[in-house]
Amino acid sequence: MTMAAEKGVWWKRIKILSIVFGILFAIGWWAGFGLDDSEIAKHHLTRAMAKSLASSVEACASENGRIPVTLEVLLGRNAEPGQSQSRLREGSLYDAWGRKFRLKVLDSARSFQISSLGKDDREGGNGVDADIVLTIHLAESVAR
Repeated sequence: MTMAAEKGVWWKRIKILSIVFGILFAIGWWAGFGLDDSEIAKHHLTRAMAKSLASSVEACASENGRIPVTLEVLLGRNAEPGQSQSRLREGSLYDAWGRKFRLKVLDSARSFQISSLGKDDREGGNGVDADIVLTIHLAESVAR
């Protein structure tokens, strides 16, 4: 197996493990701590889903040498020429309230943010209305 093929397999394994651990964390948090409020559970689930989605974006950037322009690239359709086509489900692009996650490429394409505006779908807020924003900085070898 070539070095590039091994790297692709490795990233796919990480992507799958991230999704599994994110879902298990959200379920464990809800069941383990007896959260009765479904909105709090949705907030925690959205955070776990955002982490999983960020891992997928990072893997795509590693495979293609750049951060995808849109999250739809992760679905395998609308891929730009030369980009590998990952196969996430469409539901992976939406938070627990059914709204699409946002992808923002930062500073010269070496960093990106995955975000959800929380329950209220407005910037800012507290508690379950608080925004969920994950900022990921890519290694120099990934960001070209």
